[in-house]
Amino acid sequence: IISSPGHTVDFWCRPKKVCCTRLTCPSGPFPCKELLSRVRQAVASSQAGIFRLLFWDSTEDQAMKGKEEYSLILAAAGNRILQCSECLEQHLYGDAAKHLAGLIGLGIGLTPSGDDFLCGVLAGLILRGEENHPFAHALCREITSRRFDTNDISRAFLDCSVQHHFSLAVNSLTDLPSADRILNVFSDIGHSSGIDTLCGVAYGLSAEV
Repeated sequence: IISSPGHTVDFWCRPKKVCCTRLTCPSGPFPCKELLSRVRQAVASSQAGIFRLLFWDSTEDQAMKGKEEYSLILAAAGNRILQCSECLEQHLYGDAAKHLAGLIGLGIGLTPSGDDFLCGVLAGLILRGEENHPFAHALCREITSRRFDTNDISRAFLDCSVQHHFSLAVNSLTDLPSADRILNVFSDIGHSSGIDTLCGVAYGLSAEV
């Protein structure tokens, strides 16, 4: 009910469909390697996403890396991800989480690429059944402690991800869709957010934890 002096307006909403946004690892054996392969195919086939340039290079991608608007972001992100990977190899999960959480707020747009990537990493860890791994817990703590390093919209997405709630697109990955289907669904999310999120999913699925 919305009211103002002398006026009252009632609104009734009957949702057509109610969806659960909480992501859980599918019960029973789940082909994480096959999902990872399809996610990578989808990202490699895309022309969107900034973080894609860190993992998949084409001639056009190399040219884009030379642009100042991307080079600084890519350099900072690449350094953070490399440091995280090195710490994971040494089982320094707290340090790895600190390095990766440094991506918060990095990038441009309503939801910076670094934030999209982090949401994807958390989703990837859940999909492979590692949501209770020390690295996953440490990353959630670091993201929570730095949640004000980004904007309001992106902070809301990060808060949801820490609580294992994700978009319908991310949840659809439990159905093991084809690479083409993954590309189509995630390409519709923002200018680059969907593909940057997929990059994070790929990292979460493949991280040495």
